[in-house]
Amino acid sequence: MSTERPRIGTRTDYRHFLAIPTRWMDNDVYGHVNNVVYYSYFDTLINRYLIDAGGLDFREGPIIGLAVESLCRYHKSFAYPDQIEGGLRVGRLGTSSVRYEIGLFLQRWHGGGGPRKDISCLSLLIRPVNARAHSAFDARRTRSLVVNG
Repeated sequence: MSTERPRIGTRTDYRHFLAIPTRWMDNDVYGHVNNVVYYSYFDTLINRYLIDAGGLDFREGPIIGLAVESLCRYHKSFAYPDQIEGGLRVGRLGTSSVRYEIGLFLQRWHGGGGPRKDISCLSLLIRPVNARAHSAFDARRTRSLVVNG
């Protein structure tokens, strides 16, 4: 296992942002947002982007994305009533998969700074009717999020 930590990004490393309010129920007994709640934040951020860009129709669409791998690095906690700014980018765009990368920041007017969490999520694109990988993915809608491409 490597002892070298990956570089922590900044807001300029991300292409799309979404405001995510914390809720009282997000806090756990330790007074900060519970770890499992962060996964609902990244799911909301990715799906909201795809719906707005016209790339996801979760009711009738021919393709859905399944999260098959995820990683979350915790740098600092959030707690209610913090206002989160979620940054989204695509780190890798394959023929039947997308690696989304997310930074969760405290909103600028509440102190800003670097990300308190950085997350990556690998989504496999499949046809829901047969649960098989779909390689004819229309990447045009996510191309604007690609970091190096």
